Amino acid sequence: MKLVFQRHDTKMDGHICETCGKTFSRSHDLERHKEQVHEKRKNHQCGICGKEFARKQHKELHLKTCSRHVQGGEINRKKFTSAKKLEFSPQLRIAAFGGIIADWVIKIPEDYNMVDPVVLLKEALKSMKSIITKHLRDHTKRLKYTVSVFVVFHHGCDPEVTSEPPVVLTTDPVSVYLPTDLDHRLEESAEELMELVENYEGVGSGWVFDHFQRIDFNLLSF
Repeated sequence: MKLVFQRHDTKMDGHICETCGKTFSRSHDLERHKEQVHEKRKNHQCGICGKEFARKQHKELHLKTCSRHVQGGEINRKKFTSAKKLEFSPQLRIAAFGGIIADWVIKIPEDYNMVDPVVLLKEALKSMKSIITKHLRDHTKRLKYTVSVFVVFHHGCDPEVTSEPPVVLTTDPVSVYLPTDLDHRLEESAEELMELVENYEGVGSGWVFDHFQRIDFNLLSF
């Protein structure tokens, strides 16, 4: 019996661009290649300054550095400063069912309005570390927490126009135990909140981050 071997040519099996001859394994990748490379389409726009991008990832990177402000017809962003030491004093607002549910509030002093928002969020959430640890020791071995931040935005076309009431952005629930690395978890929650702020800016609403008003921290024991 004679064996017949067939040559497998991946180029023949793929999706080929008629313009440049480049081959793609998926038709979706081919269509995206045509739009971005040959048709020069830019379907993703920065909601702050209006700059357009071919890829969503490039727009998201741009949002982290977009620094135009409304001044003389151009959008202007506040210039923030970093601070070496910030002090926060969380206050218990509500406690119910013997401490199983506890709501804490972290007020943001007006003096901190010019502090870099990422630094501010991380330092503010760190102030909850000892409270969470005590809650785990006194009430339960496991709890979930959510964090809500009250954000004031100003409008890109008129800095005097601000969001009223503030916009409330909330993290997904986070489960923690006594052995949990709380520093790492709280830092991740701060980063998630900042990502929510950046996403709110980037949806084309025209609102630009101005400052944080307060942070609510909810603890739920199991």
